[in-house]
Amino acid sequence: MNLEKAIKTLKIITVILIILAVAAISFLGIYKKVNGIWTNVIKDYTYGMELGGYRELRYVLSDDSLEQKVYVDQNGEIKGLLSDGSEAETIESTTTDLVEDGEGISLTSEGEENPAAEQTAEDTATEEVATEATETENTEAQTDASLNSPAPNTTEEGYTIENRVINANNEADIKIDNFNLAKKIIQTRLESQENYEYNIRVNNFTGEIIVEVPDGTNDDVNIIHSIVETVGKFQIVDAQTGIILMDQSNVRRFRCTYQTDSNTGSYQTYMLVYFDKEGKDILSNISKEYVEKTEADGSVTRKAVSIKFDDSTASTTCFGEQLTDGILSFPLGSATTDIDDFRETYKSIYTLTAVLNSGTLPLTYELSSDDYVQSNIVNKYSIAFAIAVVVAYVAITVYLIIKYKLRGLLASVNVLGYVAVNMLAIRYGNVTLTLNGIVSIILATLLYVSFLCMILNKVKTGMKVREAYSKGLSKYLIAIIPVIIGLLIFSYMHAVVISSIGLTLFISLMIQLLYSLVLIFALEII
Repeated sequence: MNLEKAIKTLKIITVILIILAVAAISFLGIYKKVNGIWTNVIKDYTYGMELGGYRELRYVLSDDSLEQKVYVDQNGEIKGLLSDGSEAETIESTTTDLVEDGEGISLTSEGEENPAAEQTAEDTATEEVATEATETENTEAQTDASLNSPAPNTTEEGYTIENRVINANNEADIKIDNFNLAKKIIQTRLESQENYEYNIRVNNFTGEIIVEVPDGTNDDVNIIHSIVETVGKFQIVDAQTGIILMDQSNVRRFRCTYQTDSNTGSYQTYMLVYFDKEGKDILSNISKEYVEKTEADGSVTRKAVSIKFDDSTASTTCFGEQLTDGILSFPLGSATTDIDDFRETYKSIYTLTAVLNSGTLPLTYELSSDDYVQSNIVNKYSIAFAIAVVVAYVAITVYLIIKYKLRGLLASVNVLGYVAVNMLAIRYGNVTLTLNGIVSIILATLLYVSFLCMILNKVKTGMKVREAYSKGLSKYLIAIIPVIIGLLIFSYMHAVVISSIGLTLFISLMIQLLYSLVLIFALEII
């Protein structure tokens, strides 16, 4: 009898020691020396902005300006930037080359000798007499010709070529309405990202935008830069001239996708552009005209288009067939067999499509400063919070022991182990821990205590441990199953503030259902 009692005591002590060991690992960690420094090998928590600090990114209105040759329509609107090398071709198609010599400018072809340079004085005098005789006639003929010929800097489309100073932000656009519109568009872009967490403010006097995001990797911050600094212009232009053929005003939406080559196993990222009814007709005409042709003499002529984002060329190509369905698909990035490279490319293209779908920013911004701001919550309140948790746990322990004696002590130790296992699961589950998440953990712990009390009350009345557990679990599941369904929905939300609540509570409840078996094992020993 004494031996049997000793074995039971040993089992109980063993269970308690195992639970305490797990709690020590969870709360204190496991340390080993790495490069002479004692380092905790247990994975650290992933903190949200409130607990882990944040990056404060300040963006100001860009004051960049650049003088460029542009195409201008009759209303004075810019219809494209002159392509490199196309200016000379445009001018040559409308007028003779201008060659400057020592005596001024003469209308001769480049490389051709000037006959006047070889004339003798007598020939020159004779020519001057002839010129005087026909001066009026030539003037009238030139006047008539000038009325019927195109202007030197006019294209076939009727656009004129002008030198203009292109400002990143026009003075008329710098106003409070555009400040707020820019903030709204940037908010939409930020919320299109997975696990977003941010604060955004705008200075209504200067237009400065302040974005606060978690302190992540440089790649994460670069995505924020692209979200704020990308205006979101989309254009298809004539690659030969630079004239804009169509822009985002005819686009319904952008989409990112990819294809896998079954032969090589490589991944290629594509962007799909869906046009509206008018854009569908324009795209059909463009894809019919801008093709590669083989002439009768065997020569190949190629008329290409350039696809541009914010005036930067992403792709230059010609069409292989006429597109009549209003959908344009083109590759971005290089095909790769490296899954990590593919994911990085896909993420950047996905962000670009989100930026384009959100609309065009009315203003252009540039980064002014990037500062790390440390959270003051941890420094100010961590000790007070730890004391409050210890006091609460002691109070619960006293209550359980007074009411349930030894079973209450086992339940108290079980609660400690539950919290320890739960926190380890949150660490290794990469759950972003926020203030809302901490509140969820506290709530889940209180629910677990009430669940254990339900079981202990039934055992106290003489019911078998397993029967008490079975009946208590049935009631508990009926109560929490609707909650679990809601938490699963919350877990898939992009907003960290919401997903943190969903994930922490869901993990906590799942661990409750498994970890409560430890208490049942301990109670059956008694």
